[in-house]
Amino acid sequence: MDIIEEEIMLSLKNNTMMLLDKLPEVDSFLGTLDLKTGSMIISALCVLHPTIYGCTIFMPVSYLLLTIWFLLALFFIASILLFVGLTNSDTTLISTWIWFTMLFVAAMYLLMILLAVFFISKDQKVKVFIVFLGILWYSLTIYFILVVNSHRMILTEAALISKAGESVSADLLDSPKSSDQNATDTQEKSPDPPNTDENKEDEKKDDEKKDDEKKGDENKDDEKKDDEKKDDEPNQEDDGKNTRRRRLKALRKASRINNRRI
Repeated sequence: MDIIEEEIMLSLKNNTMMLLDKLPEVDSFLGTLDLKTGSMIISALCVLHPTIYGCTIFMPVSYLLLTIWFLLALFFIASILLFVGLTNSDTTLISTWIWFTMLFVAAMYLLMILLAVFFISKDQKVKVFIVFLGILWYSLTIYFILVVNSHRMILTEAALISKAGESVSADLLDSPKSSDQNATDTQEKSPDPPNTDENKEDEKKDDEKKDDEKKGDENKDDEKKDDEKKDDEPNQEDDGKNTRRRRLKALRKASRINNRRI
């Protein structure tokens, strides 16, 4: 639930800031002073503003007068918050003053009009003139709102730029570390570079082994051939003996035949 509440508060804050960003911008205060100095002057004037109504204490109490006193007390507190926000560059406090002042000015416009109608009905021209000055003052307060809001926009832009710079600097600080880690990882993963001399010696040994195997095979073939020759020699001798025996038999038969004829 806390996370949901934080998201809701952030969305509301962003929406309010977007609405304030749509207000017209001002480059300086009365064309001479910078926005920060002008905003400080405005905060001082707004703190002193409720004291102007001190003379109303001697007036007869009415619901209208009590409403004005209540709104002035809230505006006094909001003006103090504005001064604190300007000194600490707190855009939240400054935005609070802007929103309350817009509502305050709208309410005071309505009350001033009601007072003017009331004093006109009583034919009190001096009080009508004072009410008219009050309307001019609250019209000037609208300009004060634009000045303070322009200063708030500058502060928000500076805060965003500083945050972006911090994030970029953090990324730059982390990048060499990550590159070093990647380098060490690659060094650990990559096999050691082969030694050419050892490889050459191994290749020579392999060649010698192959040559020895070939020679051994050739010797075995020669031995087999010799054995076959030895086996063939007695066979040839036997064949020769058999042919001799056959010849002797044939000669004996021929001699017998000749003897018989004689």
